[in-house]
Amino acid sequence: MIPFNKTFIILVLIFTVTAVHSFAQFSVKILNESFNSNAMRWDIRNDEYAEMDIQLGKYTILNKTDGTAITSTIESPHIQYDGFHIKAKISKIKGIENNGFGLVWGSADASNEFEFVISANGYFKIVKWEQGQKKDLIEWTYQTAINKWDFNTNELMIESDGIYYRYYINDTYVALTNYSRPFGNRLGFVLNENIEVEIDEFIIENVTKSVFTEQVSSSFQDVKFGKIEFESLKHGNVLYYNDTARLNIELIKSGNTAIKDLMLIIKTDQNENNILFNSLHIIELDKKSTNKFVSVELVTDESVKSQSINFTIQIKTPENELIDVENMHVQAVGISSYTNDYTNYSYKPDNQNNNQGNNSNQGSQVYQNSTGCAKSCVWSGLISVLIGVILTIL
Repeated sequence: MIPFNKTFIILVLIFTVTAVHSFAQFSVKILNESFNSNAMRWDIRNDEYAEMDIQLGKYTILNKTDGTAITSTIESPHIQYDGFHIKAKISKIKGIENNGFGLVWGSADASNEFEFVISANGYFKIVKWEQGQKKDLIEWTYQTAINKWDFNTNELMIESDGIYYRYYINDTYVALTNYSRPFGNRLGFVLNENIEVEIDEFIIENVTKSVFTEQVSSSFQDVKFGKIEFESLKHGNVLYYNDTARLNIELIKSGNTAIKDLMLIIKTDQNENNILFNSLHIIELDKKSTNKFVSVELVTDESVKSQSINFTIQIKTPENELIDVENMHVQAVGISSYTNDYTNYSYKPDNQNNNQGNNSNQGSQVYQNSTGCAKSCVWSGLISVLIGVILTIL
């Protein structure tokens, strides 16, 4: 007879508890759709409004109309809405570039659902439809993680834990919204206006979190701004047309707890300034982190105008509570004002001591016109010399 070994049992229990703690969540796939058949009964049609078909492992959807949206959804009665992952790989084939295509979830019908969409020119949006009334949970927001234009594929993922919905584009955490009760159990895809897409993967997972899951601190007040710098990659300290620059932002954490779902928001004082940048960043810091650096790329084209632009940089909680704010002033130079004399602009920081992270304008940077000499000064000098030589000869 094998003896009863208490030590062995204790070791097994310790290992089990450790394993459960290490793997903070368990996931069960309830749908792994590769579109090799139509077992899930997706819409298949071809009429004056839309064309939908499954061929060669891809689900193709074409919206033939302008000014309208079409959806294709299936029933998923086993989804656990307070703990799930929804993921799809979507390729845009053709169509307009400035409207959305993407995921639908929590749908009862086309008038009551949630949408997470991207556009081919690099923006995303999150929408709630209720009784046919649209509410933008996240307005159109530029995001460099999006693979732009036709014949590019993007992976969209939505995650729910019953507190927040979190949104990912190509594995980049781009936004979160508060959890809202779904209208129904239908999930699928939406196309706004005349767009054609192909989907070759659609996965739904239920996620159950362990009771041993490490609790993440909500002590967002532990985070403040550190140093904020403007870095021009081409022409010193001024943002020119067809140029690229960066806002380098330091966040400092004073506590020893982890921080999750912190929002870094960057706004300008003008709605139309023709400068592209990611205006929303979701920040996470582990227990050991004392600071985090975020580098925000600023891109201009030939349409940028000469103007002074004020950037307002904010840290907010997921509940939209303001924690800290800083301002930075940048001089943009358009093609009509361009000069080869790059020293015509001078760099003047408001205050270089910006380690306290308070709500003042510490660390903001101002770019102002100086009284430098441009090309006309050179020509006027040469003309004066020539006149002096002629008078001497005479």
